[in-house]
Amino acid sequence: MEEETNRQPTFLDVLVQKDSNDKLQTTVYRKPTHTDQYIHYASNHPPQVKKGIVSTPARRAQNICSTKQHLTTELNQLKQVFTQYNLYPEQLVQQTIQNITKKSRKSPCQQSAPFVISLPYFGTVSHKIQRLLKKQANIDVIFKRGHTIQNN
Repeated sequence: MEEETNRQPTFLDVLVQKDSNDKLQTTVYRKPTHTDQYIHYASNHPPQVKKGIVSTPARRAQNICSTKQHLTTELNQLKQVFTQYNLYPEQLVQQTIQNITKKSRKSPCQQSAPFVISLPYFGTVSHKIQRLLKKQANIDVIFKRGHTIQNN
């Protein structure tokens, strides 16, 4: 159970504060035990997974933060965490966060291909197959983890 501190209750990932006008403001809350460790960029995961690792906390911040100042602070924190601690390329992090903030201003949902298949991820070969299927047959490919000792 989380206890309120300094008249600021936390609930799930949200820190609730009262401003000077007695209005409630919200921002992202991290427990003191949070380590800012995510999947390292050098790990063998598909690029979509790595983008998802960046976009998920960015989307969470956008949904939770009630002011632009809180959002800017949180996004700057995420940029630092991903580029300095997890060694993500700065351009990837910046572009992914920009795409998230732009999507909120655009219309929801983009049209996908009529067929979607799931294939195991095997590095560059997987991307070649993905491009070929998209171009030749309008089939979207979603990558899944390959076999490991744990899941065999």
